[in-house]
Amino acid sequence: AQQPVQDLSGVSEAKAALGRVQAAKPGAYASRWEGQLQELYDRIAERGDFSYDLGRDPVYRQAREQYQTAGRLAMQDTMGQAAALTGGYGSSYGQQAGQQAYNAYLQKLNEAVPELYAQAREQYDREGSALYDRYDLVRSRDVSDYARYRDRVSDYYAALSDARSAYDTAADRDYRRYSD
Repeated sequence: AQQPVQDLSGVSEAKAALGRVQAAKPGAYASRWEGQLQELYDRIAERGDFSYDLGRDPVYRQAREQYQTAGRLAMQDTMGQAAALTGGYGSSYGQQAGQQAYNAYLQKLNEAVPELYAQAREQYDREGSALYDRYDLVRSRDVSDYARYRDRVSDYYAALSDARSAYDTAADRDYRRYSD
């Protein structure tokens, strides 16, 4: 008895196509942003609470020097004017008036402290907001990349399903021919 000749060309082509699709399977997702996200997160987490130290504030130190210098000049001027009134002799009144002039400048410095504190707090808040904004920007890039990756995976599984279906159809058709 003569055996029917199988037409394997359609099955072979379908199997080869299925193999090509399977070979193109996307690997696991690897974020190119992970390092930057971790670095930004660490900077945010390690910031600590806001604290203000007058002695370390360069703006305060500069203001203090300016007020002290202006206060000394005002004190000397006041004492000189008082001495001129007494014929060039120093007096306790002149010293007291000079000290009051100096203290008035130091009081102005103390009145500036809340503003300096507010400026330092604003700077701290701006820096924190900038870190959060950068983190959100990088995170959104990572989310976008991951969405594209998921699209590739979905496309892969759709192509795989189509290739399997084509292979199954070709194999079934070939089997029916063989059976006939």
